Amino acid sequence: MPIIGRTVEEAEAKLEVARKRISVNGGLARFCGFTNVDLSGFAVDEEFNFDGTHYDNSIQGVVDNIKLISEEKVFTPRVVAEMFALGGSGPRPVGTPEMVADFFEKWWREGDLDGFNVNYVSNPGSFEDVVDLLIPELQRRGIYWTDYKAPGGTARENLHSKPGEALLPREHPGGKMRWDASPSRVVTDQATPEGAVEAEVVTGKRSDIASTTISMQEVKV
Repeated sequence: MPIIGRTVEEAEAKLEVARKRISVNGGLARFCGFTNVDLSGFAVDEEFNFDGTHYDNSIQGVVDNIKLISEEKVFTPRVVAEMFALGGSGPRPVGTPEMVADFFEKWWREGDLDGFNVNYVSNPGSFEDVVDLLIPELQRRGIYWTDYKAPGGTARENLHSKPGEALLPREHPGGKMRWDASPSRVVTDQATPEGAVEAEVVTGKRSDIASTTISMQEVKV
């Protein structure tokens, strides 16, 4: 969950803006979704610990990660909410592309990791910074691939190594839900001299009639 700026000051400013936009309720809801622990019974600044029945029923890996990563040693619902409202309980490197790349490279080399799940703090914003700022630096270091099967293509084209197939194929069940896959009815209104309105119905594939103009003749009284 990196926060990246072209300068340290820019990155820190992005973090500060994100902190000002934090929703405590949103953060608590997200925490509950991850752990099955409902903290709504506590006052927002009441101290608590993760021991006991709730902890036994929660996803312990998430809780352990909170305790490991958090800079806070005393936990309150507000502390947890702010953590999850800013993307979750994972590490949050803040800095220039070079600084954040150092962080990822260190984890990759020392932890023998195959990849990272990158969360976001702001959408849009976070993923664009990863694409525009972080990935070029990782590529410069030779630790991120450059041999895309469909340069400039979509994730689907590159994942399946099929340039030009940016959408689900028509034979796929999901492909039948595409906007241009199902029959459509277009009504063209025609006004008669007597003032009545007749409708001409055109049926066909949406892709075939996408340019059909719906018009209404002027009615003279």
